[in-house]
Amino acid sequence: MKPLWPFFAAFSLTFFLVSKAQDAAVKSEAFAHDPRNPYALKASKEQGHH
Repeated sequence: MKPLWPFFAAFSLTFFLVSKAQDAAVKSEAFAHDPRNPYALKASKEQGHH
């Protein structure tokens, strides 16, 4: 397992960054009101308060 630590670190970093990018895309103005967005109702409520 010791020689594989860079791969585990890269996987963790990639997973974190993709998760953040997806969250930002789902909450963006372009997709906040899209009916295909499963979080559209939540995102539109959050943007309505700001």
